[in-house]
Amino acid sequence: SKEARRLGPLRPGVGKLIANCEDVDPIVLPFYHTGMHRVLPQVPNSRAQAFPPKTGNILRIRVGEPIAVGDLLAAYEEKRAAARVSAGVSDGWCTTAVDEELYDKITERVEAALLHLSTQVDPEVEWQTHPSVLPGGEYFTKNQK
Repeated sequence: SKEARRLGPLRPGVGKLIANCEDVDPIVLPFYHTGMHRVLPQVPNSRAQAFPPKTGNILRIRVGEPIAVGDLLAAYEEKRAAARVSAGVSDGWCTTAVDEELYDKITERVEAALLHLSTQVDPEVEWQTHPSVLPGGEYFTKNQK
């Protein structure tokens, strides 16, 4: 589906980074960009990217509304502390089951915001594949300067 092509599922590391910010109520500002697949296209059937970057392409960046997570951090503060004491964890980057639950909830909010931004994309205009990466096409063009 076109939606699957726009945005894959986020991983809970997003929530972990946000939850472990030093700020009590961090500001999470989502952004969604299109056009990078033409600037640094992936080589077909590989994880490698064509290099050097392809110039002359249009990038579009949409910035969403700030995502509030302070309520989740406050709601889980005591539960996280108790879980850490119970597990004997003192390192802030070690994870308990309560932490994982919080990370998932934060990640869900970020993902929802990004999915909302993705609905503003016109796939017929913004997802045009760069001719150099089409099957049978030349993905390292000789005319690139």
